[in-house]
Amino acid sequence: IVNVSAIGLEDACTMNGMPIMLVNGESFTSKKRGVHVVDIEYDLLLKALYGGKEVLSVDELELKNYINYKSFDTFGVKQDGANFLQHLNSIKNRNIVILATWDSAERYWPSDAFKFFQYTLKMPSKVNSIGFRESFCLIAQNGIAQPYTSCVKKAKGIGPAQLNVVIKLGKDISV
Repeated sequence: IVNVSAIGLEDACTMNGMPIMLVNGESFTSKKRGVHVVDIEYDLLLKALYGGKEVLSVDELELKNYINYKSFDTFGVKQDGANFLQHLNSIKNRNIVILATWDSAERYWPSDAFKFFQYTLKMPSKVNSIGFRESFCLIAQNGIAQPYTSCVKKAKGIGPAQLNVVIKLGKDISV
């Protein structure tokens, strides 16, 4: 289960002043302005679940061992825009990608990030920009169009942008 809330600083509900990124109940965020990215090592997780003599439950695993978390101040640090795009491009194919903004992220947000969302994450949305203190979040699988692939963007003061998704981790014979 994935719960994501992206928050612009002027949104009516500030939710304790930080974005929320919960994966199976575990939090993966910090109180930093900009964009927060979680990617789940999909193939390693499937191997851990189905690769042994017994099929395991996600609850039996230390989920943090399969999750990478990074944040980028794409509002205040110019280099973080380039670092964010470089990080997106380094995410392994098939990994599940979760993204949320907090406060404001637009000043150094790379325009190519939306191309990455459209072509690499197979994001069907026409979202192609982010404005001052707008809330934006997404959930997708790198390289594969999934039924749960989606993003939400809310104008300044209208957020938070929220997504709640159950991702089924079925046995995959290619792992």
